Amino acid sequence: MHRERLRAVLDGGEPPLIEITIGLRAEDVREWRARLAASRKAVPRRSVETAGRLLAALELQHAELWQRELEKFFEGGNGDRLRQALDVFKQFSRGGKDPEAALVRLGWASHAEAKSLAAVRRVERPQAKGDARFASEGSSRHVIDLNGHPMPFGWALLIRKDAWERKAPDAFLALPASRNAPVAATHTGAGRPAAGRGETVLGRQVLYAKGTKVLVGGEEAVLHEDVTRAHKPSEEIMADFGDGPEPVRVDEIEGPAE
Repeated sequence: MHRERLRAVLDGGEPPLIEITIGLRAEDVREWRARLAASRKAVPRRSVETAGRLLAALELQHAELWQRELEKFFEGGNGDRLRQALDVFKQFSRGGKDPEAALVRLGWASHAEAKSLAAVRRVERPQAKGDARFASEGSSRHVIDLNGHPMPFGWALLIRKDAWERKAPDAFLALPASRNAPVAATHTGAGRPAAGRGETVLGRQVLYAKGTKVLVGGEEAVLHEDVTRAHKPSEEIMADFGDGPEPVRVDEIEGPAE
């Protein structure tokens, strides 16, 4: 898979700043609602009347998801750079009565948890069967390897312009130093695992055989090598999405494509 992204805080140096305007009730929306029949004018129980209230709601939704993601997928050293990135902006208040900033998650690989409400959340996993078909949270994450530091997709910090002008950081993160982490498997060639794996007991227990069609991030791919119980979740194997083999993490394999 090929994905493009914006440069991020985790990359080091000053990140790109994107200025946006949020209309809480724009004129064109008011005109559109005026033309609707009364029965079609859904009215929420509470209205987001101010920027502060909007930021508070966004933070309430996303702060818990951020913390859960760190605990489940990026514990210990794997989450150090993520925590350092958010600390760069600790001078901006989040939550409370008059917040200056809020966490948000946008775009591809932001995952179902960020796009649903906890009270009614049912994450469908088509590859699972029975009771396991629906879950309260996902079981995998797409990441970018930044010199040994995993970086998930989609996280951003929304900051009020007036607060940024008063309290912008004086410094950002340095470039990510190399970190010895088991992000990728060792290969002796495309489609061939490192010598010795297949000779172990776990190496002879095949989970997905070479040539099997599997789902990775909802997309079908054909495995170019066996996946065995000897593979670690963070290791990479080669798979073909239709335009040639490329590396895929073992824990990104969702199951066989049916």
